[in-house]
Amino acid sequence: MNKIQCQCMTLLISLFFLNALLLIGVVIKWQTGLKKCDGKYRNLPSRRALEKPSFAVKIVTFANEVGELHCGGAIISSHWIVTTGYCVDVVEFYAKQKVITYVASTLNELVNDVEVAIRHPEFNSSTLDADIGLLKVVEPYNIGVGIHLPRGDYNYLVNSSVSAVGLDEELIELATSIVIFSRKYCSSLLSATRELLTESMTCGGSYTREKLDCRYDTGSPLVDGEVLIGVISWGKGCEKVDIPTVYTKIPPFVKWITNIVGNDTFPTMSK
Repeated sequence: MNKIQCQCMTLLISLFFLNALLLIGVVIKWQTGLKKCDGKYRNLPSRRALEKPSFAVKIVTFANEVGELHCGGAIISSHWIVTTGYCVDVVEFYAKQKVITYVASTLNELVNDVEVAIRHPEFNSSTLDADIGLLKVVEPYNIGVGIHLPRGDYNYLVNSSVSAVGLDEELIELATSIVIFSRKYCSSLLSATRELLTESMTCGGSYTREKLDCRYDTGSPLVDGEVLIGVISWGKGCEKVDIPTVYTKIPPFVKWITNIVGNDTFPTMSK
């Protein structure tokens, strides 16, 4: 082999190993970061430091090792999450595959399998009345996470400011201030949809018609300070600025929740 051939062979070998290293780097990045392709989550997210632990979760189902985001929820104890009845239906549909919850906190197990899914017995999938459910996870969340349940007589004060909370695609917790609307005003806004506002529902938003909470997933929490007062039930998307987001109330279901969860819940707050 002459000198030129030797140099060419050396160059080819170098290029081969360089490409191999680049490929390995791509694979490692794919395996250790959160990659979203066509709405699919393909691997586990990196941990992120927060000022305080998060109570909001994302509920993701897996088929053929590809995760698809479906719902949100709120941690109320070391093992239990409050979400919607619709989300429970989704979880049960995928139960033979894989269902995982993601939490944006370094103080939690970031990823947790769902073990039990329970919808409220009066949940109506047509009207979305009693749209509430519970998920039990396999591994306990660490002490210090979660949010309190309200008292059964919690009062939704018209025009009071509360917060809609959720996790974005990068698992960063977002909080948006919204105003609680009166039932009369809610019903007038919803009249164009022919949907009914049942007694288990409330609605809120902005009087300037901004869709502040339309980015959040079904089941994402509505909170008043440190108290869980609702979960997102349904809406008409960000483009329908005249249609408010509808929330399932938590107070009517506190007794049902505590009967199932038992002593695993956080103490009920005074609100």
